[in-house]
Amino acid sequence: IELSAVAEALQTQYHAAGFSVVSLQEGRRIAFAAMSSKYFMISSGYDTGRILGCELWFSNSIPYLVEGDKQFIFKASHFYTIFKSPRLLVVDCHAPKFGARFISMHAPTSAHPEQREAFFELVSRYTATSRILLFGGDLNGRFTTSPGDPTSIVNASDGMHDFLRVSQLSVSAQHPEFDISSFGTWTPP
Repeated sequence: IELSAVAEALQTQYHAAGFSVVSLQEGRRIAFAAMSSKYFMISSGYDTGRILGCELWFSNSIPYLVEGDKQFIFKASHFYTIFKSPRLLVVDCHAPKFGARFISMHAPTSAHPEQREAFFELVSRYTATSRILLFGGDLNGRFTTSPGDPTSIVNASDGMHDFLRVSQLSVSAQHPEFDISSFGTWTPP
């Protein structure tokens, strides 16, 4: 798959910043797994309206682990797609000295609570693992259940917060060593 100018620019920026893993939402690309010059990319594919689509990019040159003078670099063979849909991508990593489950998601913005509940129920199926869980997502969408009524605004991130609490999963904002990461972003109450 050829990279668009936007994807190439993003990869150049992420690589220069030293990101070994990137989670993207609204990729709006077909489902694929492919190697670029900087990242191994996995895309969940878009929906029928050619919107949405989650992606995970794994650097093929930035080490995910350094031990002494040995560097460990991700390879395409380390990754297995467990589930993919336009709103959810679940990938297991079986790399030397590192095993994890990566979940890239786009929280629902539906005004129908049952659709949000169904989404997080689906996500919860993939948290039942002994592997490290790493989430990335578009979680700060807001929508209204009654146009014109400011009291009907719902934050999509509230569903993620409830999901993490019910699933007894920890978030970086709950750990002092990650305080800087929460500046200017949503954090649990």
